[in-house]
Amino acid sequence: MVDLSAGLTLISELAALVKKIGGLVSGGLGLSERKRQHRVLIYNAVISIRRACIESSQCINTRGYVANNELVDRWHLALKACVEAGLEGEIPNYLYSKAEFWAEPQLWIENPIALELVPQLDYLKRACDDLLARML
Repeated sequence: MVDLSAGLTLISELAALVKKIGGLVSGGLGLSERKRQHRVLIYNAVISIRRACIESSQCINTRGYVANNELVDRWHLALKACVEAGLEGEIPNYLYSKAEFWAEPQLWIENPIALELVPQLDYLKRACDDLLARML
């Protein structure tokens, strides 16, 4: 079972991100070109995380928890997008853990302590949805 605190930490980090970038997320009028570009990078990062969540859910529903190199790549792309957007804190670590999880999910599932490092997809989806709603 995944530790609830991992998901809550991720959600609070995304919420702090929203607060930190304030006007960058909501609206868009009156932003400098640099801030607009940063907003696009953040949007792309959140969409990339959301896509990785969707594809992971589909894999779980159809094949279960089996190694999946495409999901490893998808989570690495999400990580890259977050780095490009300048997202810091635990978010990149969580995304890296998700990629590692899909390389060998059974090793993670058999080790509950390691599994606590991987936030549940529901938490990630909810956090992304919240952030996207604020950006629109």
